[in-house]
Amino acid sequence: MLHTITSSLALVFVLNLTAIAQAQTPSEAAPSPKKIKLEDVAIATVSAEDSLLQIFYQEEKLTLQAYTAGLVADLKQFKAGDRVDLRYQEDEPLRLSSITVKAHKIGVTRRILTLAGITLILMFIFKLMTRPKGLRRLAIGVDNRYSNSQFQIVVWFFVVIISYVAVTYARVRHGGAAFFGGVEIPQNLLLLSGLSALTFVGAKGIAKNKAMARAAQGGADTEMPAETIVKREECAPRARFPHDLFQDDNGMIDTGDFQMVVVTLAAVLVYVGQIFNYLSVVQLYKSVTLPDVDTTILASFGLGQGAYLAKKYVGEPKVESSTKKAGATTTKTDPPSAPEQQPDQPA
Repeated sequence: MLHTITSSLALVFVLNLTAIAQAQTPSEAAPSPKKIKLEDVAIATVSAEDSLLQIFYQEEKLTLQAYTAGLVADLKQFKAGDRVDLRYQEDEPLRLSSITVKAHKIGVTRRILTLAGITLILMFIFKLMTRPKGLRRLAIGVDNRYSNSQFQIVVWFFVVIISYVAVTYARVRHGGAAFFGGVEIPQNLLLLSGLSALTFVGAKGIAKNKAMARAAQGGADTEMPAETIVKREECAPRARFPHDLFQDDNGMIDTGDFQMVVVTLAAVLVYVGQIFNYLSVVQLYKSVTLPDVDTTILASFGLGQGAYLAKKYVGEPKVESSTKKAGATTTKTDPPSAPEQQPDQPA
């Protein structure tokens, strides 16, 4: 009897311990939300508060919520049309975990081939457009000498247009036709291009004024077009490159010309290096900006252009003073005519 009671108590004790252990065992944790990774998707919209993001995925729009301050700050750099890689959690609503712009790396060899190929293609097109005189005539003035102002604007134009086409080609190649265009020019680069054009126009105007002044001194018809007067000047037997860019009409090294050419070539080399590095990674933002030139290059370029124009203007003959001087000489050399004598009248 005692043994039976002891066994029953032992059984009850074991059952109680089992119940207590089960009560203290934590329930099975709820499954964590599934994390989804999407690559190369297009942004549809970004909310005004920059906390909601809509993307196109399988012909549908998914709305994602950014909960952390870091993700909200990241969203501010994106616009509709950008291509991104992202991760999100399948909560309700969908929680954005990370987002980065879609980027493609381009190797050194491909960058060299891209820039070289675009340069050759554009040179061929421009050569056809400038037939029969050829591309070199773009940098040769009416006196049959290489013009510094024409040379610098032609070189800088080629650099900017080749850079623009190369960046556009890389974007279209990796992102498709939706990324054709959308390449903007930064402020300093725009200013530098404007200085180049201003120097060309200013130098051309100064040269025309000088030619018209010499024509007035020689008694030529100054009412005829300035282009005709310039073309009537004595021309060099042939254009010499690069001597014409550094020497004046007497074959002497010209400091102003030398400075402008050196600064122009330095700006070109620096910017070509910037474009080469820029093309190493193509980021598929809907709109991008070309690399900008630094303020040192911009200031040096402006000083070089200004010195060139000042040098070109100094010594410009004045038409009025030359005309007055010629009139004064005529007055001195031509004595006044004697008055006519009346014939004697018969008495």
